[in-house]
Amino acid sequence: MENEQFDALLPVIVAALAVKIFERQQLTQEDAIARLYASEVYAAFFTPNAGRVCPSALRV
Repeated sequence: MENEQFDALLPVIVAALAVKIFERQQLTQEDAIARLYASEVYAAFFTPNAGRVCPSALRV
């Protein structure tokens, strides 16, 4: 996947993850987003040296 394509999908992915956290942990939307931003999963989206999105972070 090209970086431009991944960059376009990242907001959709982040929103879907936030919704899952919101539903499963019964948090407010704001708390769910805060929990996602503080997670290792969210941190894995970025490479430590360039601050760019790392597509391999999505592989399960």
